[in-house]
Amino acid sequence: MVSSRGRMSDGPGRDSVSDVHNPKAAAVYLTLAPQFLHPSGPVLVPMLVLATAHALLHTFWLAGWTAVTGAAARLLRTPCVRRTLDRLTGASSSASASAPR
Repeated sequence: MVSSRGRMSDGPGRDSVSDVHNPKAAAVYLTLAPQFLHPSGPVLVPMLVLATAHALLHTFWLAGWTAVTGAAARLLRTPCVRRTLDRLTGASSSASASAPR
């Protein structure tokens, strides 16, 4: 998705553009996909099936990471965890400030 400033904003369009311009993704399709094709058979339909399977796996992978990071964010925002993290970072900062140079 393009924002009003002409830049790519967060969203599904940004991931699609980065995947299209990724040479590693092209290398995967050029090296791995042909082994699943029959030499004398059709190419278009099997490649569309493989690309669809890849897109679905990618979508589920990103959805899984979204769920995990969302749960982690909710956990890190709880008062108990915030206090603990504040104490740890304060102790770390104090220890590094008082360390001999």
